[in-house]
Amino acid sequence: MAGDARDAPVDHAFAESDDVSFMREALDVARGAMEQGEVPVGCILVDRSTREVVARGANDTNRSRNGTRHCELVATDALLQDRGLEAIRGCRLYVTLEPCIMCAGALQLLGVPEVVFGAPNARFGGCGGVFSVHEICSPVGSEAPAGAALGGADHRDAPRPALRGFSCRGGVLGDEAVGLLRDFYAEGNPNAPEEKRHRPLANQVAAA
Repeated sequence: MAGDARDAPVDHAFAESDDVSFMREALDVARGAMEQGEVPVGCILVDRSTREVVARGANDTNRSRNGTRHCELVATDALLQDRGLEAIRGCRLYVTLEPCIMCAGALQLLGVPEVVFGAPNARFGGCGGVFSVHEICSPVGSEAPAGAALGGADHRDAPRPALRGFSCRGGVLGDEAVGLLRDFYAEGNPNAPEEKRHRPLANQVAAA
């Protein structure tokens, strides 16, 4: 696709110290989510050319009563509205927990080229935890507008978007990400049913 930010001649090399610094920012977003009674998972989108943080997102499922409002979708929605699809395609996404299958699929459709996560998601992870959504490539079909690809009003008539896959790796400050989740579930998710409020972390991480 001509003009696609994913094909631009950009120096994509981030130093390890950059990854740690940006993940700390994502952890700060996650802490803010916990203060609001949300499961503490946070993410940021970083422009690969300028190293600027262009969007932040925290889990918003409890406040919104919408199970799809994971931090990745909150952040990408904000950037899509602010700067458009090409901006998203020029970013690296840092998230404290491995994206779930739903979010990994959305990142595929949006064309996010790179994802770095903290803790693995052993139950619902879409970047190697359960499925490797990031490795799916499908050159068949022409690309549709982002809104149609994600289920917009004209999605039934839209061509199937081409899937390029995206690079993904984890383990950056993963222990700190898990620590936040442990602290949250030790107190109990105030929006969970009573019988599920204090379930062990292993059962809860995937639902973040």
